[in-house]
Amino acid sequence: MTSPSSEFGGYGGGGSWDGTGSRPSSAHLRCTFSGTLGAAASPVEIWSFNLSLRHGANAGLGAEAARTALQTLATALAARWPTISAGIGNQARLTRVRVSSLNNDGRVDKTNAGAFVQGDANVATIAAGVYNAKPFQVALAISLRTARAGPGGRGRFYIPVPAGDTVGADGLMSLAEVTGHRDRAKGFLDQVNADSVAAGFGRLVVASGGSITRGVAPALSDVTQVAVGRVFDTIQSRRSVLVEGHVPANLA
Repeated sequence: MTSPSSEFGGYGGGGSWDGTGSRPSSAHLRCTFSGTLGAAASPVEIWSFNLSLRHGANAGLGAEAARTALQTLATALAARWPTISAGIGNQARLTRVRVSSLNNDGRVDKTNAGAFVQGDANVATIAAGVYNAKPFQVALAISLRTARAGPGGRGRFYIPVPAGDTVGADGLMSLAEVTGHRDRAKGFLDQVNADSVAAGFGRLVVASGGSITRGVAPALSDVTQVAVGRVFDTIQSRRSVLVEGHVPANLA
C-alpha cells in the first residue's frame, strides 16, 4: 500500500484536512515511552509519555516498509533512555518504546492486511538515577517550545519520579538541579531527532488539533527549544495495581 507523498494522511490514505470529521489532526508519528514503577518483580504503578515526530522523507513509503522502518526507529530510541533516565529515580523501568504512524483522523494507520503501522521495542531497563522516596505521582514537566505563538505551539511531557531533587524553603528546586534536568532532556531530544532523521523520518514537533467550529486547521510545529521549571509537578495515577486503600470514618 503506497502512501501519499504529503505528510498528511500517513500510510493509510487521507490528505490534508478538508474541514470535516470529528477530530481533525495532522498526520505524524507518535512515540510512546512506557514502563513501571516499583520493584521489578512486583511493580505497583505504570507511567508513560509521548513525543511527536514528522513522517519526513519516509512519508512516501508503503505501509509494510514503514512498519520495518518504525521498528528500527523504536529500537534506536529505546537505546537513548539512559540519557534522560539519569535524572529519574531508579524505581522506574522502561519496558517498551512504541512508534506509531497516525493519520489525519488521529488513528494509527493500518496495512491492507489490517496490521497497525507501528514498531515496538520491548525492553526492561532500570532508570539510571538514584533511589527516590517521593510518591510515584510526583513528576517533572519537560516543556517543548516552537516558533508558533499561543498554546498550539507548545507541548510538554512528564518524566516520572525525578531523582534526588530537594526543595528549598522557597518551594523550588535549585538552579543546579534544574539545569541538570534541562541538559539531560536536551541531550535526549537531540538524540531522538538524530535517530529519527537517520531512519528516514522527521524531527520533533508539537501536534495541535484543529477546530471544526472555529475553522482552524491542525498543524505541526517544529520543536526548537526545551525548558524545565523549578517546581515539581504531578501525573495522574494510572492505578495499574496501586490501590488507594481508603480509611473511612463515620461522622457523629
